[in-house]
Amino acid sequence: MTSVTQLYRPLQDALHQTDAALDPAQLHGLVCGLLCGPAPVEPLLARHAWDAEALPPAAQGLLQALIAHSRQSLASESFEFAPLLPADAAAAGERAAAMAGWCEGFLSGFGLGDARAAGEQAEEALADLAAMAQLEPVVEDDADEDSLAMLEEHLRVAALLLFLQAHEPAGRA
Repeated sequence: MTSVTQLYRPLQDALHQTDAALDPAQLHGLVCGLLCGPAPVEPLLARHAWDAEALPPAAQGLLQALIAHSRQSLASESFEFAPLLPADAAAAGERAAAMAGWCEGFLSGFGLGDARAAGEQAEEALADLAAMAQLEPVVEDDADEDSLAMLEEHLRVAALLLFLQAHEPAGRA
């Protein structure tokens, strides 16, 4: 399976060519938020953001790969999920903006997908994602890099928690 990081640049190009209002991080966040709900992702995505059937075949394949990879990595017992963000070599400001966009997309998808947050941990995770959606670093230094790495890990864990809560087998509490 393709690594999610390998999808960033091709998705960026496809989104640019289709004049989509989303960047790759926002799209991935949206997909992941939708995956936390009970409804199928593709119809909701087509209705609210990006109609795969209206895309060129290569872009359709990228979108399907993104959805499949996201579903598989969120459900993985090895917790391999990672948000789709620019490479670590990108400027801290660019990465922070993408992280904020990812969180915005996730929260939108979570709401559109009719997902539910049950319990204090889930509500806290949603509040943390909402706070991260407001990221705006001004200065770039080593402290920013460390902070971004910690925030990315926190984002990853929050998304996993919300997905796992939504897909926990009945009878398990």
